[in-house]
Formats: sequence, C-alpha cells, structure tokens
Amino acid sequence: LSPEQRLTLARSNLQYFARYLGYLNTAPFQDEWYDLLQPTNDPKHFSPLQWHPMALKNFHLEAPRKHAKSECLSINYPSWLIGKYPDIHILTVSKTDDLANATVSAIKTRVESDRRYRRPLS
Repeated sequence: LSPEQRLTLARSNLQYFARYLGYLNTAPFQDEWYDLLQPTNDPKHFSPLQWHPMALKNFHLEAPRKHAKSECLSINYPSWLIGKYPDIHILTVSKTDDLANATVSAIKTRVESDRRYRRPLS
C-alpha cells in the first residue's frame, strides 16, 4: 500500500490505525476485537457513540493475561476515538487507581506527543 492509502485506512479503521502506530504483528484474535469495536449503527454491534442509538452500549471481553487487552482496548481504541471524535467523553475504569492513571497517562502521552498518532487523524 502507498503511504496515502495507509493513512486513509488508519483514519477509517481501528485495526489499521493500530498497525499504522507500529503494532504490525497483531494476532488474529486482536483483529477480531478491533472489528467488534468499529462504530456502526447495527443493533448487534457495539458503539459508544451517542449518534448510534441502536448500537450496543456495553462491551465485555474476557481473555487470558498477556494478550494485549489493555493496549488494544484501553489505549488504542480510546486514542482512535479521541482522534476521530475530539468532543467524545470516555470513562476509564480499572482494578486500581494506579492502573487507571497509567492508562489515562498513556492515552494522554499518545494524543499530545506522538507524531505517528497525529498524522492519520489530522
């Protein structure tokens, strides 16, 4: 793919966004997670966006430790949503305050400082 094609895909597709940021070797199950998180107005599909009123508003995922759940769902996904929908409000809930703060800090650092992040979403 050309650099422009990669940018276009990263803007519109969460899986390609993660790959654009350098996560090239996503596992097939992670690709399935990203597919589940693509915002649509399908009543069987998850979307946190209020302008998708028919979509599911709750998402629950169980997977073993060390399968990149936090990176995929708590960092990549909110970062992508913030880039696409700057006025969105996201609540981060974790087992401990320290873990929640670390997650928010990772998102904030990416949004404010990572040049790879800004290019596909500008």
